[in-house]
Amino acid sequence: MWKIVQECLQRYKLEKGPLLLGYSGGVDSAALLALLRLGTAELHVLHIHHSWRREALKEAFQLGEYVRSLGLPFYMESITSIDPEMEGNIEDKYRIERRKIFQKYYKLTCAKALVLAHQQDDQAETVFKRVFEGASLGKLTGLREYAELDGMIVVRPLLTLSKEKLYSFLKKNQLSYLEDSTNKDVRYLRGRQREKIFPEIEKAFGKRASRNLCRLADELSEYATYMTKRVDSYYKALSQGPWGYYLDLGRLPYIEPFELAYFVRQMCASLQVVISYEGLKTLVKNILLKKSDKKIIAQSIEIHLDRNKLFFLRSIKQAEKLVIQSIPCTFVYQGLSWKLEQVEHRNLSRGWEDLWKGSVEFAAFPDLEMTFSNSVAKIGHTSIKEMYQEQKIPVPLRGKFFQLFQNQQLCFDPLLPICDKRCCGQKIFRLSMIDSI
Repeated sequence: MWKIVQECLQRYKLEKGPLLLGYSGGVDSAALLALLRLGTAELHVLHIHHSWRREALKEAFQLGEYVRSLGLPFYMESITSIDPEMEGNIEDKYRIERRKIFQKYYKLTCAKALVLAHQQDDQAETVFKRVFEGASLGKLTGLREYAELDGMIVVRPLLTLSKEKLYSFLKKNQLSYLEDSTNKDVRYLRGRQREKIFPEIEKAFGKRASRNLCRLADELSEYATYMTKRVDSYYKALSQGPWGYYLDLGRLPYIEPFELAYFVRQMCASLQVVISYEGLKTLVKNILLKKSDKKIIAQSIEIHLDRNKLFFLRSIKQAEKLVIQSIPCTFVYQGLSWKLEQVEHRNLSRGWEDLWKGSVEFAAFPDLEMTFSNSVAKIGHTSIKEMYQEQKIPVPLRGKFFQLFQNQQLCFDPLLPICDKRCCGQKIFRLSMIDSI
């Protein structure tokens, strides 16, 4: 058992520490603490007190005394903002609060990794829960032995070990542990799974049912690794800009629906939004049918398909009037910080693709005010809409950006390419995005 833990730490070059151990004092974390002490150079122990039970605070102080007697630093933090009797879905709320505390002490201890004591039964419960929550295949990988979460490296060395083996280890070595009664409280999903659901499953399918769920997680973990490699070409075709990302579908050698769906889910996860199953199926169908001007809203992100390009756009504020009287200058506009300066003649704007990269060049009179304002409907006798259609400007970008006026005349639209024809006295200017704010 010690060898399993050591090999896990060596696999990720963590055996020398410092490590932060999440320690409840129960069977799993008590066993992991004992195993880590056998070969870890530097170990910090953190106990999070949930305030669920009256006796829990007394137990927390006892745990502190025990850990300090081993010569290890001990930290305790309490969660008091949640009332388990009054609030619903408290397991998720506690999970969020624990994560914040873990982050705090991860930084405080300069830990290389947060070590958690999830074991085989926890893995089975996690996979079972996600199946009935409607999770995608990528999420059915369950708990990972190694993961990156909110800037932390998280390792779980006990995932291949059953709770029975951990009990035996503690008994053999005469090590004590705590029994948390809330683990058996059927008011909570975790308690219902352990006391009611899994015993019934094992009656119907045998004791191997939990291990079969863990095997499913292992196989799907291999699937996720494989799919990540398969969608590498999608990421290579991805272009990042100030307002999000777009994927040029024309750069892909072919489109496999299953891979495309996996990529979209991964993109949404990286943007911290969730796309519905129905929305994803509709999006993939529209891409395969080469539809244009189709969009799906995934929380704060607009996923917009147009002209064989797939945009992942954050909310873009409508342009407001802004007058520039001195150059060079920097200013905030549409939630971004910009720099405006005069430059020697280089390459005038090729249109929206230059804007997407965060820099456009244009010709204007240096001695006149520059006014950035909302879109106008026409340039002369030609409508902006017609010009956008002629230049194949993607629909999701139309009408959302500034235009430049001098003497109340439109002299530059950053979505449209412009030719190198300057009136006498005009100079070249560059407008570039410095950073988002």
